[in-house]
Amino acid sequence: MSMMQQPGEPEPSVAPPPPARGAFERLRRWIGRGRTHGDSGRPPRLPSPDALVLLCRPQGEPEAELFRGILADNDIRSMVKNRDAVAVDGGGWGAPWKYELWVLRRDLRRAREIVGVEGADGEG
Repeated sequence: MSMMQQPGEPEPSVAPPPPARGAFERLRRWIGRGRTHGDSGRPPRLPSPDALVLLCRPQGEPEAELFRGILADNDIRSMVKNRDAVAVDGGGWGAPWKYELWVLRRDLRRAREIVGVEGADGEG
């Protein structure tokens, strides 16, 4: 019983909290939606410009490092991957067909022009 309440009066009911607004409401709706993909009606997300994409598969480590150096001279960051786990573990060169040169998506078109490789499947 509160100080302002008279004896015999019922306890005042607690008012329900105000409805959630803004970000919390969107979060609540998203969580309740059921996390199935494709049924939301939204278009698919665009790829990130900072995602790594495959530029080419050079014919061995010397060619991969040459391309990487040329790209670096043109302010394009790149990465050489050796997909041969056995050679990587042993510290030697991998098979020539196991090397890949990767660049940032935003640099892909320019890197193709500099290195002289064709785009695959209409990319870029």
